[in-house]
Amino acid sequence: MMLESRDRAHKVTILFPLRFNSLRVGGVASFNREIIENLSPRYQVLDLTFNRNVKQVFYENVRWWYRVKRYAQTLSDLFLLSVGKLLNDVDIIHLSPSLDITALLRDLLYAEIAIKRGIPFVVFFHGWKKSIENLVDRSCLKKIIAGILNKAEAIWVLSTEFKTKLVDWGVEKEKIILGSTMVANDLFTAAEIDEKLSAKVSGHAYKILFLGRMVREKGIYEVVDTFKLLKEKYADVKLVIAGDGPEAVGLQQYVLAEKIDGVVFTGFISGEDKRKILLQCDLFFLPSYSEGLPISVLEAMASAMPVVVSRVGGIKDFFVDGRMGFAVESLEPASLFLVLDGLLSDEKRMKQIGLNNHLYAANNFSAAQVVGRIETVYDKIWKMS
Repeated sequence: MMLESRDRAHKVTILFPLRFNSLRVGGVASFNREIIENLSPRYQVLDLTFNRNVKQVFYENVRWWYRVKRYAQTLSDLFLLSVGKLLNDVDIIHLSPSLDITALLRDLLYAEIAIKRGIPFVVFFHGWKKSIENLVDRSCLKKIIAGILNKAEAIWVLSTEFKTKLVDWGVEKEKIILGSTMVANDLFTAAEIDEKLSAKVSGHAYKILFLGRMVREKGIYEVVDTFKLLKEKYADVKLVIAGDGPEAVGLQQYVLAEKIDGVVFTGFISGEDKRKILLQCDLFFLPSYSEGLPISVLEAMASAMPVVVSRVGGIKDFFVDGRMGFAVESLEPASLFLVLDGLLSDEKRMKQIGLNNHLYAANNFSAAQVVGRIETVYDKIWKMS
């Protein structure tokens, strides 16, 4: 039966890793929010936002209790999905795992429920941990993962490298789609970008931005150590560290102990505050150990910033060195200093790269474009059901 002949909206359930309307949503929840806001009226998203708005506390002495509470809620959610009426009349279930043991096992269990209830499901992999990949390689988990994923209607990954690995584990190649994260539509006005690109930076008083969760795997200590070297040449340069996480206190103590001037900690930012920070900063710096395709990188590009990032995950599939900034292999501060110094010493080049990035992000990563591609897959599933 043709799509247009259906007499009700198509119901899609997106199972979120964090509460959608929480003030502190992470990258995956932000991505799913954009899906909700940009899907056509032909689709009705059912808000089964599990793991309900638990305030995350990062202090070591209470983190264990937070984890116990989250695990207990996940078990409760699984029970409700299995025996309750929450999924009645649902047409598609959209899962959003990362290659992380807890998230992966949780969503594989959600997938089993979908299979048992005869509901088509899709999987969109976000984060990807190399350590977990290596664990799966050495164990029977790859057979379990492949057995469940091969029953999905579609599987998105953020990197051709991740696609190759899933195929190695036995996942059907035809089901795997190379996807991307996205930037909110019209995040910045043309006037704002013109103003930013025309502004002069006096005395190399640039602002370097780190935007992300404050964990070691994001390269936050490499950021600070590299900045310390830059301060020896650029006295007026500043480092803005935006985000929170378990290393927030430790990193601030490290900056004080090393007597590094010019570091600003904003804490967690979102909405208009984040937008303003992106417009105010001149260069984005994220030397992560591993990634999928960070939304923060795409937002930085959209805000007309050159970016210096690690050559990991989905970044490798589109990034052009010199035209967009630099995707680096070495995370040694001395090596990173040379890369950033090459950009900061050439303001004209910085502006040209910023313009390139703004245009590329607008043409490839807008929410309307990315969600449109996801909706095309939903449509195919709906027609076949």
